[in-house]
Amino acid sequence: MKFYKAIILSCSIVSAVLPLRGTTSLRQQVRNLSSETRNPIKVPSGGNLQEALNNAQCGDTIVLQAGGTYSGSFVLPNKGACTGTDSDYITIQSSNLASIPDGRLNPATQVNNLAKIVSNSTSPAINSAIGAHHYKLVGLEITTSGNVFAPDVVDLGSYADRIQQLTAKNFVIDRCFVHSAEISASNLFPSTLLRSSGRGIGLTTADTWIINSYIAGFAGRYLDNSATIDSYGVYSPVGPGPYHIINNYIEAQFNNVFLGGGDCDTPNKATVSNATPTSATFSQVANLRVGDLVAMSSRNSWQDARIDSINGDTVAYTIVTGLYSPPVAAPDNGGTARWNGDHIHNVEIIGNSLWKPDAWNSFSNPKSYVEIKDCVDCLIDGNDMYSGIGTAIAFTVRNQNGSAPWAAIRNLTFSNNRINGYQNNAFGIQLRDNERPSINSGPLLITNNLIIGERPPGLNPAAFVSITGGEKVVVSHNTILQSSALWKGFGFVAANVVLKDNIANSGRYGPFCDLGPTLASCWPGYSTSKNVIIDIRSDPNPALSSVITGSNFYPVNQSAVRFADLAKGDFRLAANSPYKGKASDMKDPGVDMDALIKALAGGAVQGLSNGIPVEVLQKPRE
Repeated sequence: MKFYKAIILSCSIVSAVLPLRGTTSLRQQVRNLSSETRNPIKVPSGGNLQEALNNAQCGDTIVLQAGGTYSGSFVLPNKGACTGTDSDYITIQSSNLASIPDGRLNPATQVNNLAKIVSNSTSPAINSAIGAHHYKLVGLEITTSGNVFAPDVVDLGSYADRIQQLTAKNFVIDRCFVHSAEISASNLFPSTLLRSSGRGIGLTTADTWIINSYIAGFAGRYLDNSATIDSYGVYSPVGPGPYHIINNYIEAQFNNVFLGGGDCDTPNKATVSNATPTSATFSQVANLRVGDLVAMSSRNSWQDARIDSINGDTVAYTIVTGLYSPPVAAPDNGGTARWNGDHIHNVEIIGNSLWKPDAWNSFSNPKSYVEIKDCVDCLIDGNDMYSGIGTAIAFTVRNQNGSAPWAAIRNLTFSNNRINGYQNNAFGIQLRDNERPSINSGPLLITNNLIIGERPPGLNPAAFVSITGGEKVVVSHNTILQSSALWKGFGFVAANVVLKDNIANSGRYGPFCDLGPTLASCWPGYSTSKNVIIDIRSDPNPALSSVITGSNFYPVNQSAVRFADLAKGDFRLAANSPYKGKASDMKDPGVDMDALIKALAGGAVQGLSNGIPVEVLQKPRE
């Protein structure tokens, strides 16, 4: 990654607050974050915004001229502790904020009501000082000049240590247009190959809200055409979170939303002495248990090891390796040991449009809509996703640099989403790192999703889901008519996988496992129930019922399923379908279209060939 911050950052200790799960109106929660104009500091177009930021006190509002431009890289200062309440928010807003309606911003119609902030250097247009907290950005256009490459347009919380990150909190980005210089409100979908910024919003903060905004244009190649940009819409390498990413339009070529890619920090550290390849003395062993994984610095890298015994401060271990681990060696005397650390946590990605527009089809190199390498307590719900050439969902645990073997994906729910455009695996699930050692993780739930638009049809056929490592993965009530494997298992075993109530094709060869002769070789303790599996294999022998354990249905073609209206994108079962009411919960197998449409905020369900749908600019979520 050409411009990745090559430092070890920290995540927060996981809090007890679980992601929002619909008990309170999302619209009301978002509205509660709206700005009030208190103690206004007016800055005219071209005025000294940094001076206003420096002089503002907790609770002040800085009002920028709608239609005006403010050039520079602006730093949100640390104002000290203040009161520690919501009255501390310093708001930077447009003078025409009252003319910008609630709900998702439409830059094509609202750009004249926005105040414009433009970075003319390699630095972000907006970044935050270490320890800065309680800022709202509302009704702003935020971009770069395009003259030089700026990795991030907005970067909040970077380069802080673990404790400082815990205080970098309470940021709100609401109804903002965050974009690369190559797009504008009058030309939202240019086919320009060379781009001058790679990432929209970078977060290394605690409690942060990104709501009702339009984040776009992050694609293509560097200005010198030397390489493809690893482009992200919203990303956080280490958290800590919580993060609330709600009701935005987010487009990026590589990952629309990306969590992970850095190694989380930990309060559990020790200095190593008397080190050998099998044992060492630690300066302290609090919270370290037999069986834990520990990372120990060694020759400018990290050795990961599993603890075999602890006798006072003497620790015996077995070094474990992955594909990219360094050669086995003794840890550094005087070096650091790290264990049982932090995670990105309490993340909700709700009601967004995650887009890779058709204008990019000739040069796009997508990786995924959502990629997660570390997250605990995450909800991804009610999002609409589109890619003209197809991509995937990637839940792939990574101990990225070897210093965080506790990396995990745990308590993650992916529900009520529509994916239009997929290839390879619609879902790639890897809950144990193969590149460097990590713990086994889970549980994970994928439920009530509609996956359509295999790209490109007939070439490089796509699978429904691949599952390797971890435990307690549940895949239920999804609908997909893919051409390749139903389920794929490989690499590591994944225990207690549950596959139920889905409608899917068998693929050309049915499900497969490369670890042994049966699916149980990959997924010990797995179960299936009431799936409608359409047998499209070229050779129908052996019968799928002899390959898949459990009670399922095996129609011989799609017509036998009797969908309501596939041509119009309605995947409900018709009243005369033989599978109506036959799911394990007595509902219909496959996606619940009514629940899906409600979660997508009432947007019209499009057919398989839709381009940019109306719901990209959908009304506020109820």
